[in-house]
Amino acid sequence: MPVATSNQPSGTATLNGRCWLAALGGLWIWTFWVLSTEWRLNEQYQYGFAVPFLALYLAWLRMEGTALPEVRLTQNQRWAGMVFMTAGFLLFLFAELLHQQDPMWRLTSWTMISGVTLLTLVWLWLSGGPTLLRAMLLPLAFAWLALPWPSTIETSLTLNLLRGVTYATVQLLNWTGVAALQHGNIIELARGAVGVDTACSGVQSFQSSIMAALFLGEMFRLSFMVRLVLLFGGWGIALAGNFARVYTLTRVVQTHGEAALNSYHDPVGLGASIATFLGIYLLARFLARPRARLAAGPPEERSLRWRWSRPGIEGICLATATALSPVLTWSWFAFVPQQGLSIQRSPLWSISTNGLPVNWRAVPEPFTPNERAILRFTTGEAYGLTAPNGEQIHVFHLFWDPRASVPRIAFSHTPDVCMVSAGWEMVAAPKPLTLSAKGHPFPAALYRFRSDTGEQTVVHGIWFGGLPETSDQNALLGNRTGRLSLLFTGPRRRGHEVLTAFLPAASDDQEQLRRLAVLFELILVPVKPGPAR
Repeated sequence: MPVATSNQPSGTATLNGRCWLAALGGLWIWTFWVLSTEWRLNEQYQYGFAVPFLALYLAWLRMEGTALPEVRLTQNQRWAGMVFMTAGFLLFLFAELLHQQDPMWRLTSWTMISGVTLLTLVWLWLSGGPTLLRAMLLPLAFAWLALPWPSTIETSLTLNLLRGVTYATVQLLNWTGVAALQHGNIIELARGAVGVDTACSGVQSFQSSIMAALFLGEMFRLSFMVRLVLLFGGWGIALAGNFARVYTLTRVVQTHGEAALNSYHDPVGLGASIATFLGIYLLARFLARPRARLAAGPPEERSLRWRWSRPGIEGICLATATALSPVLTWSWFAFVPQQGLSIQRSPLWSISTNGLPVNWRAVPEPFTPNERAILRFTTGEAYGLTAPNGEQIHVFHLFWDPRASVPRIAFSHTPDVCMVSAGWEMVAAPKPLTLSAKGHPFPAALYRFRSDTGEQTVVHGIWFGGLPETSDQNALLGNRTGRLSLLFTGPRRRGHEVLTAFLPAASDDQEQLRRLAVLFELILVPVKPGPAR
């Protein structure tokens, strides 16, 4: 028999409804807080700070035109709601465990928002039935725009846009009488070089234009086909804005020299961003003609009691479980992995040029303000070395302490990404190797690249929580089964260290290993034998 809601909600129903609101509010706030690390550290996702507020505004717009019928649920439907609510909370709890184990893995945020979305869908169905559920689907989907894209898709899109924008700019420069050459994502001019970075590639405005187009399409109540026109038009405006940004910066370098680039970079970027969003808004206004709008019916009377009351105990159970989630997370890591916490509080290695032979030369290479802003490392050092035979060698060493929020680029910007984007071709897959410095092993990955100017070898070593990652980082990111198994077997790791050396490739592997052994023995000094636990 169906169970009807009473006209006067009981105290338990009111408590249950408020517990629903408190639990969902807390879970959504925590989810966005986890995502905010990516928004702060990754420039292309900074638009994510606006997504929660815009999603709430869209939900309010949807509620303004939605009549809520009286909801009558059978006992089986209540049990189904409890089952889906339990599944949603367990999904959220699993995501929180992943977050504690591997905070930079993007599967964490995708899993977490999936769990909270499922819980929200259950609440909407219990509160307003299919009517409210359908009305809130778009605001819920809009909240997913705050998610960072999967690394494989993001890297592929970024590299393609980098090459495309760079190529188009070089062609226009040459067509307008400015001699320019393309080397990957670097534009070489007579008076300097301009690197087309991730922000200039168009991926940042490409992603934020999706948010702007979907929001304006709903705000102006455009039809589905017109929203598609706005979406693709927004992409075009975003790419045009970034192309104009890169072209302007190259003209600045050609006119005023490379030293002027830093002064113009941020103002030009801000102007391009404002022009892009203004262009998308004007396009939306142009498309929002009467015949393009969705018909909005007359306002209808509706009960708002669903916000404050809900028969049952589902909300009380969810609020209790949410309050206990920190205890559940602590209990997992206290009893299941049996590995504890691996903390790297300081670098395991340092670069020292004091003991170089007299026929070697070393020059410090300070990081630019832009590099420091992007990488956000705790300590960093870089040197340019000249070997006795005249070969140029560059060594970079970065460390993020356990309290630092490590930017995604520190994990994903491996040699196979940065060297390829700079115009190099990777000759073969990276090989694991272990070198030695002052009697201590140095595990790393060996890369080999070539271009028109010759071949280059790159040695890339990574330590996470004081434990070395001996394989290429992209392979690690793709090994989802292995990363999931760490939740049951491995320690929670904090602290991150990267050491990378670039040098000309030798004629054969044995000669290459000999040169690397000489180099690392000369410049590397071990600081600590291992991580603190």
